[in-house]
Amino acid sequence: ALRRIEEARRSHSVFDAGVPFHTIDTQNRAVLGLVRENESETFIGLYNFGGERCTVCTGETGLYTDLVTGEAADAGNVPLEPFGFRWLWKETPAHP
Repeated sequence: ALRRIEEARRSHSVFDAGVPFHTIDTQNRAVLGLVRENESETFIGLYNFGGERCTVCTGETGLYTDLVTGEAADAGNVPLEPFGFRWLWKETPAHP
């Protein structure tokens, strides 16, 4: 998993140091949600600091790619294992 995280950070401009980020309300005190966005990508990081499995609604819709597993993930309902995390990514369509 660590190699995939390192590769994701190198491969996606949304991880550049100058890209702003903000937190999101996950409706779960044990889960930290961070969003980073630039003109071409959106990243949602979810971190479960609790000892129970949970499902998080991010307020986003559509399919994202989990950068660790490579699988598609519904951003509206994201399952998290105890003390687990998910790195979700999608391309942002260009605005005309």
